[in-house]
Amino acid sequence: MFSVLAGTVTNLTIAGTMDIHNCIDGMNIGGIASRNAGNVTLTTVTANETVNYGEKTKITVKGEGKNIGGYIGYVGTDGTIMLNGVNSIGATFNLSGSHEEWNVYGGAIGKITAGTFTVNIGTKDDPDNKLTNSLNTSITGITATGGNSDSGGLIGYITSAESYGSRVVNINNLEYDDCTIGNAATTKGGGFLGYAWLDTTANINGLTVTNGTISNASTNNTVITPNVGVMCYEATGKWKVDSLTITKMSMTDGAGTSLGMLVNKAYNESKGLYLDVLNTGYTLTKKSGNTGITLPVTLGFYDEIAAYSADNVLKGTYTENSTVHGAGVISINMNADRNGSKTKLTDKTESNGTVTENGTGTYQNKLDSTSSSALENRVKYPNQNARYYYNLDDMQSTNTAENVVLWSVNQYAASNISGNFTSTDSPFSFESATNIDLSGYSFYPVYFTSGITLQNVNLTFDYVGIRDAAENVFVSPVVTDGFSRDPGNNGSGETARNQHFLMHSGLFINQAEGTTLTLNNVTLGGNFLEVGDYKGVLVSGISNGSLTVNSLTLDGIKPNVNTGYLLVNQIVREYTTSRAIELSIDNVITTDKYTITDASNNKSTACIAKSLFGTASGSKIDITLSAMQLDARKADESDNKLTTSNHTALTTAYYTVNSIFSASTFFEYINTNTSASLIYNYSYDEDWKSDGSGSRKVTYGKEVSESAQWADRENKYSENGVNSTQYTDPTKNDNVTAEYDFSSGWLPYVADCSLDKDENGYYKRELKVNVAADTTSEGCGTYNDPYQIKKGSDLVNFAKVMYSGYTDVTLILPKTKSSYDELGEVTSGSRWCSDNHATYTWNQSSNTFTSNESGAEAWDKEEVRKYLENAYYILKNNITLDGGNNGYEGLGGDANSDSTGQYAFRGVIVGEKNTDDTPKWTITNESDNPLVNISNGCVIKDINIVQKADISAVSI
Repeated sequence: MFSVLAGTVTNLTIAGTMDIHNCIDGMNIGGIASRNAGNVTLTTVTANETVNYGEKTKITVKGEGKNIGGYIGYVGTDGTIMLNGVNSIGATFNLSGSHEEWNVYGGAIGKITAGTFTVNIGTKDDPDNKLTNSLNTSITGITATGGNSDSGGLIGYITSAESYGSRVVNINNLEYDDCTIGNAATTKGGGFLGYAWLDTTANINGLTVTNGTISNASTNNTVITPNVGVMCYEATGKWKVDSLTITKMSMTDGAGTSLGMLVNKAYNESKGLYLDVLNTGYTLTKKSGNTGITLPVTLGFYDEIAAYSADNVLKGTYTENSTVHGAGVISINMNADRNGSKTKLTDKTESNGTVTENGTGTYQNKLDSTSSSALENRVKYPNQNARYYYNLDDMQSTNTAENVVLWSVNQYAASNISGNFTSTDSPFSFESATNIDLSGYSFYPVYFTSGITLQNVNLTFDYVGIRDAAENVFVSPVVTDGFSRDPGNNGSGETARNQHFLMHSGLFINQAEGTTLTLNNVTLGGNFLEVGDYKGVLVSGISNGSLTVNSLTLDGIKPNVNTGYLLVNQIVREYTTSRAIELSIDNVITTDKYTITDASNNKSTACIAKSLFGTASGSKIDITLSAMQLDARKADESDNKLTTSNHTALTTAYYTVNSIFSASTFFEYINTNTSASLIYNYSYDEDWKSDGSGSRKVTYGKEVSESAQWADRENKYSENGVNSTQYTDPTKNDNVTAEYDFSSGWLPYVADCSLDKDENGYYKRELKVNVAADTTSEGCGTYNDPYQIKKGSDLVNFAKVMYSGYTDVTLILPKTKSSYDELGEVTSGSRWCSDNHATYTWNQSSNTFTSNESGAEAWDKEEVRKYLENAYYILKNNITLDGGNNGYEGLGGDANSDSTGQYAFRGVIVGEKNTDDTPKWTITNESDNPLVNISNGCVIKDINIVQKADISAVSI
C-alpha cells in the first residue's frame, strides 16, 4: 500500500497477489509498506497477501538484497514498530527460480538494519493484544539455492550494528498457528523468528507455536539445509526467554549437521549472545499422536538451547592470527520463576537430622525418541559445542564464590556481552583469609592472558558433588531425562563431551606467555576433575607463563583420579623468542585431610596424583623450590630404613603416612637445556631446627643419594650456597659421618630423567639439590682487575649468566653499580678497581644477587647480565669448554631471541704471550655453540681457539 510509511495503520486487511520477477538489488516488498520512515503503529491489521517471487535469471549482485515482509519489507530508519490489538499474518510467499542468500523474507518484517529500533508485539495473556502468525512459505519451485536462507517467520534478518542495547524486540503475545517456514539453502537455515538476529535484545515472554512446520528441502528435494535453528539460526546480543512454548511442530528434513532449538549459533565472528533462559518458562512438547514436536530421523549435533555457543567452547573468546573469536554465554535459570534466588546446583541443609537438598539442579532435555529416533538411547543429548552455565542472572558480586563465577564468565564471554557479568577487579585477592567455596556452582576453568594474584584465599572445588548430585536435583514439574551430563565425560556416543564438560576441573585451562600466576597464602581444598589432557587444579592444560607461590596449603585438594597431576599439567616455553618462564615455589605443605584413621586407630594415606607438577619443556625455564614440606615416603615400598618411631615422627610432621604422590614429588620430567636453572635447596635448620627438634620443612628425595647428574654433591644440607658438614638424614640430627641412603623407599623429585640430548640440545634434567654454588675465579671484571679464567667452568658459568640470567653461581661484583654503564662500550663508566667489590650470591626472596659485606648494593639479574657482557677477562690457563649436559652456551645472549642486541657481548678477553710473542693459552671449544653467540664490538686477542664441533649452521 505504501512505498514508505511512518505513522499508524488501523483496522486494515491486506489481500490479493503480487507477482515479482527478477527484481533489482535493494528492492523491498511489503504488504503494508516497502520500508519505514520512522515510527510505525499497526493496530488490528491482517496481512493475507500472496507474493509470487521468482528469479528466472540469477541475479548475482548482493548489495542490499531483496526483502519481503508480510507487513514491512525493510526497516532501515530508526524508530518503533508497534503491533497493537488483534493482528494476524496469513501471507503466502511462493518462491521460485534462483534463491540466493541475500533474498530475505519475514512474516512481519523482511530485514532490519536500523541502529536504533524497538519492535513491540502484544501484551502477555491479553487476547485483545496479540499477533497470530500463519505465514505459509513454499520453496518447491526453487531451482538454485545459495549457502544461507536469510529468512524466517517473524523478522527474517536483523543485521549487525555497534550495540544491542538500542535494538530491541519485545515478544509478549505471539502465536504461530498453521505457520510454514521454508529454508532454501545448501548450508544454513533459520526458523520461526528469523535467520539471524544480530546485535539485538530480545525479550521473549509470551511465544507459542501451536502448529508450525519448517521445511528444509528445495530444488525438487535435492538440496536439504544441514544446519538449522528452530527459532533462529544465529544471534548476538542478549535474549531473555521467560515464556516460550512449542506445542506442535514438524520438521522432517534437514539438520543433518546441527540443530539448535532456540538458536543454532549463539555467536557471530567476534560477538556473542547472552542467552538467558528460564527453565520453567521453556516448554518443548514430546511427540504424542497428533501433537508434540517431530524432528528428522537423522540429526547431527543437537541441543535444545543452542547447538554452538562458541567457535571453541573451551577457549571462549580469543584472538588467533589477528582474528577475534567471540563466545556466547548460555545461562539457564533453574528456579521456579524469576523471583527465585537460588544460584547453586547443589546445596544441602540439615535440620534435626533431616537433610534437605536446596539446589536448583541442572537442565533436563524435554524431548526424547518419540520426537526423533535419532534421540534413541539419548545418544544425541551430549553436545560438545555448547556450554551451560546456571543461574547467572541471580548471582551477586557481594558473594565471594558468585563473584568468582561472574569474573570467570566475564573473561570467557565475547566483549559485546561481557559487561553483563560484573565482578570486583581482584576476585581472588583479600587483606585477610577469605573462603571461596565453589561447591554447587557452574564454574569452568578459563584462559587468562594477564597477571593474576590469589592472596589470603581458601579455595574449594567440588566436582564429585556436581557429578553425583546436580543431575538428580529437580523441582516439580521438571522431569529428569535420564541422561547424566557428567563434566568428566570425554568419549563418544552416550559418553561424549557434553554441555557441562570440564565444570570444576580447576581454575584455569591455559596460561598465556608472559603472564605470572601468583599465590600468596592460599589454601586449596575439595576435589576437582581430571580428564583426558586436562590435569591440574591451577592450570589444567598448558601454561606458557610463570608461577610464583608464597605459602600454599594443600588442604585435601585432590583430583577424581590418581593418574594425573595436582597443580599444573604442562609447562611449555614454545619458542626461543618467547619470554622466559620462571617457577618460584616456596612453602608448600599438606594437612591431615589426606589421612584417615580407622576404628583400630590405624592411619592410611592414599596416593592422589602422580606428582605436584606434570611436565616442563623448552629453554629458559628456571625453577626454584624452597621450604617444601611434602612427604616422599613411597606408599608401595617399606624399605626406607625407618624405624617405627622414625615413621611416627615423619607422619606427625607431614600429617601423612606416606606420600600423596605415586611417581615423584615435584615433576614428571623437565626437558630443557643447560641454561635453565633448576634449584631446590634446604638447610639443616629447616629440617631439624637449631635445637634438633625436627620441624621437617624439607622434602627428601631419591636423588639425594642417587643422582646421575649431580652424583655425590647433593647428600648434605645447604647453608647459604655452601654445603653443611651434616648429611641429609631423616632419622637423626647429627649425621656427620656417612650419607643416608635414599635410593629405595623414597620417591624421586623428578620421575623421568635422561642425559641424552635431543636435536634441540634439550634433555630431561634433574633438579640441582643442595649443590654448592659454582664460584667464579678471581677478579671483578674491571680494566685493572679482570676476571681470571683458569678453568673451563669459569667461562662456562659466565656464559650461562649472560645467556639466560643463570643464578646458581657466586660472583665478584662492584659494591656500587651506579657508575657502570650497563649498555655502553667497555671503556665507558668507571672501569677501574679500587678494592670496592664483594662476593655475591643469589637471594631468592629478593630476586637479586646480594652480599653480606658492608655497603654492597643488590644487583638484579638483568644488571648482572649486562655488566658481565661489558666486562674484562684474562685467560690464565689452557681450558676446555665442555659440550656435555652442563656445557658451554656461548658468550652473549641468545641470538635467536635477543633481536635488540641488549645482551650482545661487548667485553674484552685477552690472553698472555710466550716469549716469541705467540699466544700462550688455548681455548678448546668442544660444545656445539660458538665462542660468541652475539657480539657488539667485543675484543678477543692473543688466544688460540680450537673449535672441535661443526658450527657452520649456527646463526651468530
